[in-house]
Amino acid sequence: MTLEQLQAYVWRRAPLGRFIAGRKTLDELVQLAVENWEPEYLNHCTDDIQRSAVASSIVRSIKRGHQVIG
Repeated sequence: MTLEQLQAYVWRRAPLGRFIAGRKTLDELVQLAVENWEPEYLNHCTDDIQRSAVASSIVRSIKRGHQVIG
């Protein structure tokens, strides 16, 4: 799956709030998520609590990155 395909997939499945944020913003967030993805950390998680902690860390990184772009 290419980045563009992933962005289109996320756009189609995002809630109606996507229209408030706009396609460009959502595409930027998807790109940041891909750039900040840390599969090696997720592979070592043994339970949902650890996965949640890693996901929260990724979300914080994405938010920081988006604030710089925005």
